[in-house]
Amino acid sequence: MPHVPQRITGVRYDEFVRAVRRYRPFALLRLLARTSTAQLKSHPFETVDVRDPIKPWAVSLVAREALAGGAHVTRREQPTLQALRALDAMVIDLEDPLSLNGDVSVGEETITGFMLRTSYQQFPYQQPIFGDTARMRPMLKRAFPRPKYQVLSDTVIAELLGADIDTYTDLAPFFLAAVMTNAGAFDPTWLDQPHFAPIRETVPKEQILRVYDTRLSAPVASLRKLAEAGRHQRPELRQHDFNPLVNAPFIILPEGIGVAPQPAFVTGRFSMAALYYAGLDRYGNAFATDLGHVNEEYTVEQLSLLNEAGAAIRNATCWRSRHLLPALQHDRAEVHGIDYSRGDAVASSSPVEFATASRSPLPGRIVLRKAQRLA
Repeated sequence: MPHVPQRITGVRYDEFVRAVRRYRPFALLRLLARTSTAQLKSHPFETVDVRDPIKPWAVSLVAREALAGGAHVTRREQPTLQALRALDAMVIDLEDPLSLNGDVSVGEETITGFMLRTSYQQFPYQQPIFGDTARMRPMLKRAFPRPKYQVLSDTVIAELLGADIDTYTDLAPFFLAAVMTNAGAFDPTWLDQPHFAPIRETVPKEQILRVYDTRLSAPVASLRKLAEAGRHQRPELRQHDFNPLVNAPFIILPEGIGVAPQPAFVTGRFSMAALYYAGLDRYGNAFATDLGHVNEEYTVEQLSLLNEAGAAIRNATCWRSRHLLPALQHDRAEVHGIDYSRGDAVASSSPVEFATASRSPLPGRIVLRKAQRLA
């Protein structure tokens, strides 16, 4: 008997949205902030614990829909931890868009849905907290000579981030500590308190607040408009719509206090992504091209460290870059292409040899073949 494809059903996204909007939005956002920071404090090196009331990706979805639903609707319920558990269960059971076409088998539906969830929704919350922050300083502490760089400069970086790159990256642990200590809240007036004096002596209060206003926060009304805008026409795809809290993790409530329902978004602002999108919005493609040059130079600097060990890097696919390739060919190193990695690196006596299984090159992959020793 031929196999008949079956459709796997789950919670529809519009059902989930209605469930979120049963609750008072400001109360729900505050509860999410308290709960997510408490979870992060209880197991800082483990992103997820099955006993958590709500998982990090569910926090982000619930917060976005609480924002989009409006703040002044009356007769809503007060949210509780039990409510968060119920909403978390709904997120787990959401229909996967790739499993709704009815053209594939049940097993394939399960795999595609799983991969969509884990890669897009779950993996971003399992990255090292300050990995991207650590790269900002070495990437951006350099000269930006014209005409190679059209827009980028130290002044432009400070304008987009609200501070020079040293101050900006130094403030990353400060803002994370602020949300972790205060249940996801930040009140700018706290900086006037006496015990903040050592911080103000290091970074002026005005500078801290400029970063907060520029890259970390936005009024609730502005974020609500962004959460409502650009909704996908297909409801089942709306779970993957842009979340404005990525760009402004602190929601400034009417009383002036900022609430960050998702602490991962706070540390995420201290990354090259924050600079990229801000610069793209203001300066367009020229800014993106400049950051491409920065990335190229930074890559050269990292790979050039291999020259000190007499490394030879070869690839079956030749990538001829007028900037990158000549820089890597000095000091006996020979580069025949870099596609980014798949395969194992095996070190031998100097000069270093790298070898992998012989596979055909694939776009976006590295295929390092055994290198001949250079004289």
